Amino acid sequence: MTPPTDQPQLPTDWSGTWTGSSWGVSSQHHPLSTTHQHLDPDFHTWTAPWSMHIVQQDGRHIDVLYKTDNHESRAIGVMTADFTRMIFTGQWAIYHFEIDVAAGTMWGQWSARPHGTEKVDTNFACGEVEISAVQ
Repeated sequence: MTPPTDQPQLPTDWSGTWTGSSWGVSSQHHPLSTTHQHLDPDFHTWTAPWSMHIVQQDGRHIDVLYKTDNHESRAIGVMTADFTRMIFTGQWAIYHFEIDVAAGTMWGQWSARPHGTEKVDTNFACGEVEISAVQ
């Protein structure tokens, strides 16, 4: 596939929600990390605010800062040549997004292991993110 000569520049700021499920409290960034539920490793669920700021974009490559209600983290990613999908990763999770540039929306799924490792343990999490460009 030939990359388009006219590569879109994504909007800088995005906002929406993240929904997740976890077995145990997977890290100190887990939405329930301050509730003492980490003492009872069990099935947990949540929906909370999530935002993303694109620090820089170089064609298909991006550097982002994303924020939840109790955490912010840097991540890097790359988009497909047609700008309809993206993968990005940081210290804590891996995200796969579907992008609708014209509508200014992204929908994606994520997964994480305890403290950003690949170690299989009693704590892990996954979920979805739905965000829209902030005008």
